[in-house]
Amino acid sequence: MTGDGFTVDPAALEAFSKTSYGRADDFDQIRGRLRDGAVGRSSFGIMPASFTLWDQYESCLDECLQALADGAEVMEVIAEAILAERDAYLASDAAAQGRFGTGG
Repeated sequence: MTGDGFTVDPAALEAFSKTSYGRADDFDQIRGRLRDGAVGRSSFGIMPASFTLWDQYESCLDECLQALADGAEVMEVIAEAILAERDAYLASDAAAQGRFGTGG
């Protein structure tokens, strides 16, 4: 789409959207690996301090897993928004072409 001094490349928007979906998948894969590699309470031993250490580990692990899930969700939202933007530009061009015989 051209006009007002800028051009929109729908294919570039779609390509960017695909990379955002790819980043979401990457976040999910990392999250799965982190979850699969988690260790149990017994890994920290039976000394009194080990229980506190385990609690800190578990809290940190949960926070990391949630951050990765949030990151994946954000990447999916970005991908969907970019596709919606692409579709809006294409619809606008189609409407202009239908009405005026011009457009991208």
